[in-house]
Parts: sequence; structure tokens; C-alpha cells
Amino acid sequence: MRRILAVLIVILFGLTGCYRSESPEVMATYQAEFAIAEARAATEQAKLPKCYIQFQAAIQAGPDAGLSVTGDLKFEVARTGVLSGMLLRESGPALAVSGQVTGRAANLILDLGDGQFLFAVGTLQNDLEACTGVIGGTLTSSRPGNRGDWGTRFFKR
Repeated sequence: MRRILAVLIVILFGLTGCYRSESPEVMATYQAEFAIAEARAATEQAKLPKCYIQFQAAIQAGPDAGLSVTGDLKFEVARTGVLSGMLLRESGPALAVSGQVTGRAANLILDLGDGQFLFAVGTLQNDLEACTGVIGGTLTSSRPGNRGDWGTRFFKR
């Protein structure tokens, strides 16, 4: 993102300014404008508010019918929509969670370990920035034939 921004700045302010013998004041202005652009890019990459949700997921059909995962899902989402977090389970080890949130659509992957994963696809009631409302959807796994659902409510910390 920063490189793209730097290229845009060069295009906007002219490539020739980098090669001409500019006065120190002009060069200082270029440097200041570049620093401001970098600061804006860093702000744009800043993460949305940290949220947590009381997560509940269950496989109802398939070889792992009866498997359920519950706990507090604590996560962050970058402005690009990339989600990363941990599910602090009520029983069992914590699980790494990754995924993507685009608009009100959520796609999550829960790493169960030993090459096993749960895939949660769902919809948010409200914009993610609010950390309020409900979220839920369908659930599958890396093991063929498993089907279930998941749902939760947001809580902001």
C-alpha cells in the first residue's frame, strides 16, 4: 500500500522533481508531503475496533455430528477486511481463527489442529465497526459430509 502511495505521489508531483536540482525548500516540501502520505496510509491500514463475540458452532450432520465449539472469540479486522483472532474455548485449547469480512459478509476458518478446520460463512446484522447485533450462518469442515450452523452476539471490549 505504501509503495502504491509513493508511486502516486511521484506521478502527482512529477518524476522530474526528483532529478532536477531543486532548492532545499522544495525538496523539504516533497519530503514533508511524502511523510504525510505515509502517515495517511498507516492510518488507513489501522485496525477496526477490537470486538469479541460469544461464539457457538455445532456440526449437526455428517461424520462429526455432535461436535460443538463454544467460547469467546476475540478478534481484530484490518481495514482490508482480513480477520485474525483466537477462540478462547469453554473447554479445550484455544483455537486460531482467520478469515475475511467484506461489508456484512463474514468468512471464518477455525483451526482445530491436526489438519482439521471448521469453515463458518455468515452474515452480520450491523456494520462491523459497531460491534453490535447478531451474526451467524452455515458451518462445514475440512472433513467431507459435515454440515452445521453457528451464531452469536457481538460484545465490544
